[in-house]
Amino acid sequence: MAKGAKKKKKDAAPVAVPKMDEQAYAEVRERFLDRWSLLMVQWGFPKAMGTIHGHLLSQKEALAMDEVQDATGLSQGTVHAVLRRLLSMGLVHEEHRHGVRKVRYLVERDAWQVALAVLRERRAKELEPLLELQALLAELPDVPGPPALREGDDAAVFAATLGPFIRMAKQVDGFLSEFTVQDEKGWKRLLKRWISRA
Repeated sequence: MAKGAKKKKKDAAPVAVPKMDEQAYAEVRERFLDRWSLLMVQWGFPKAMGTIHGHLLSQKEALAMDEVQDATGLSQGTVHAVLRRLLSMGLVHEEHRHGVRKVRYLVERDAWQVALAVLRERRAKELEPLLELQALLAELPDVPGPPALREGDDAAVFAATLGPFIRMAKQVDGFLSEFTVQDEKGWKRLLKRWISRA
């Protein structure tokens, strides 16, 4: 082949996957749902959200709300609220079929998009409240240096204590802001750049 010539990409033929025994799959699926629900709780989400998201991940097709409700045993109100939240996070997408009034929900299967959605939620819950403390810091005296070396009143020591927390939160926020607008290759480059700064 001549230099510079590009190899022609072959269309990948579908791979025949042997069918798994339904009972064996049901057991694996149940164990997955238990673990996924607990994982979502550790990420700061309700267990019901983990159950519904996990159920959708384990299904090939998009499901209607009543199908999710029947499969999970959760109330209609809970399923509706969780699906709305998953939609707002970008973890599920609505699917409208021609001639059918019922909305179906298709889960996001791209691991990168799921990670970004979780990251955005965690940032809003945990980092943004810390950044809001910056307004309080502006009301305190401007005191450089570590609090242990400061002499003065409580306000001065408190300002010297709070300052580093706010600066660190702003650095993490800057990193996360850059991280969330990158593609998968971009975040690896970004991570290497931030590690080299440390």
